[in-house]
Amino acid sequence: MVNSAFAINQVNIVYRADSRTSEEITQAGGMFPFSDLPQDNDLLHHFEGESLDGYTSAFVSTTASLRHAIDHAAFTARISDTEPFDPEFETYLYVIRPTENFYSIDESFNHARETSAENSHLYTKLSSLLHDYGGMEEWVAFGGFADTRIITYARLTGRMLQQYYDSGQIFSELFWAGRWQNNPQYSSAWDQDSSASTPYLRLGLPSGYVTMAQNETGQQLPVSFTCYEEASANTSRMKREVLKNNCHRGKIYITKYFYNNDLILAIFNLFD
Repeated sequence: MVNSAFAINQVNIVYRADSRTSEEITQAGGMFPFSDLPQDNDLLHHFEGESLDGYTSAFVSTTASLRHAIDHAAFTARISDTEPFDPEFETYLYVIRPTENFYSIDESFNHARETSAENSHLYTKLSSLLHDYGGMEEWVAFGGFADTRIITYARLTGRMLQQYYDSGQIFSELFWAGRWQNNPQYSSAWDQDSSASTPYLRLGLPSGYVTMAQNETGQQLPVSFTCYEEASANTSRMKREVLKNNCHRGKIYITKYFYNNDLILAIFNLFD
């Protein structure tokens, strides 16, 4: 049961950067987790990257911030410090109407922390996680969502990033106003829908580290914001390998970031 003090401000628009075209999304029926493996519905496993690396996450990531969606795409497009964006890079921004299966990661973690004993293992580790990664405005769709919830979409290229990213123009709604294309599959029946007003409650114990994607410039993002998280309703094992290879071709490397200092000390003590 959720205390009314933890009521969450709902959103009625979320964004997602995804390399798949609208035709591919329509063919898949929407954006869904990988379907040919048992799904892991632990939200911590998703955010920390454990279930994403194993292709078992039951969630699809979105963000309430257009800027964050563009930044996530720009992260993948960066190839070096001297030439910030790959001119051949191409992805798509999707504007999505959320519903009750879209949960706030920040508020779900905050609820779990505040309802646990102060200074307990869970309280301490979630505090560290929120300190390091809070504020990303991430909303996850449990079980994914149908293509009828995609309102509009637009192509985002490396050349657009080269030309408009540093000036900040690319983050404005005005910049995109003439670029959005209506999704013919969108259902106006969802116009009044919004995200969940309660936190997601299924969280296990924090592992103490987050699996990170790192690009050629050394920038890092949790893998939930990268091409490792892309899936569809009919994704096979072969398709998963293609997605992983595409990440590698874009020179995106996987590393682990420890936010749990006690875990780091325990590892080092093994070698004493």
